[in-house]
Amino acid sequence: SRISIILADIQEALGNVYDDTNRIIEAENMYKSAIHILSKFKEDPDFAYRLGKSYNNYGIMLIKQNRKDEAKKMLVLSREIRLNNDKPGLIRTDDILYKLALMEENFELIKAENENGRGEM
Repeated sequence: SRISIILADIQEALGNVYDDTNRIIEAENMYKSAIHILSKFKEDPDFAYRLGKSYNNYGIMLIKQNRKDEAKKMLVLSREIRLNNDKPGLIRTDDILYKLALMEENFELIKAENENGRGEM
């Protein structure tokens, strides 16, 4: 399982790089691959932390692409993981709730906030 963590971490990091360079298809594939691997071990706190982070970062990428419904799904999954795990350092629930609330009220505002660095992991 240690190799799975490393592979998923690399895929998520590549997703972040691809997202930052506007290579959306590649970013999405990397996030999905990381999520697929980590989902198999979601009961383990180390995997749950990484899974929540991957859902969160994928959700942020989807926000920037104006894919509101898909982004909300990823952020909700990230929040559920946070609420079900006590590992220190997990994604802060209030950041995710902030993103969800803004998506409901003002999608353009949250997009601008994320482009300015708010809510990044």
